[in-house]
Amino acid sequence: MDLERMRGSKAYALALDRWASGAVQRRIGLLGDQSLYTQLTGSHPRLFHTLGCEWNRQLSMHFGFGNATTHRCPRRCGLLHANWRPAKCIAHLFQRNPTCERWTTFVEQLTNQSDPNYLRCPHGYPFQGGRDRPPLRPIINYRNGLARFFADCCKGTPMQPEPFGPPSNRRSLSARGGLAKAQLQSYARKYPDVSRASGGNLKEIQRRER
Repeated sequence: MDLERMRGSKAYALALDRWASGAVQRRIGLLGDQSLYTQLTGSHPRLFHTLGCEWNRQLSMHFGFGNATTHRCPRRCGLLHANWRPAKCIAHLFQRNPTCERWTTFVEQLTNQSDPNYLRCPHGYPFQGGRDRPPLRPIINYRNGLARFFADCCKGTPMQPEPFGPPSNRRSLSARGGLAKAQLQSYARKYPDVSRASGGNLKEIQRRER
């Protein structure tokens, strides 16, 4: 922010007065100053300089990870925005070690139940459920979203983590909301840790994937 120009701007002062007095007759919103500036970008676009998408790579799942127009950026990640409570721990992890090797390891460990840090980060809803009964679909969706859109949010040479599950399984999840029996068997053989969480019961895996 250019604080001197903001303080000297009559247009900015007038806009603040209108919002503070209620003359605008609109709610600012739940996020306070963030919501206010979002509103002002529409009514006073000349007061703002738009940064590139690389400076706001958002880890939140509020908009899902299926929409590439929201999360894909053609330029290398410049700032990782942990704007979601379950993902706050990710920012703390990578403040200590932001290397691409660490990032790839972290993403791949998200679906590794034998890892001692399994489900410690991210944590809370919608990932809660415990080691014996993890909520598979949110974990898989989040892992694949990180692998797809955030592989370059690190220092060094980006390493693209492999998406979780065979391509046929991922197509089946999106197309039918479940896995065919043959695909479930393949899934259980390739990912025994996840299958073991459901007692090797393919119907249970299918039920929990819905």
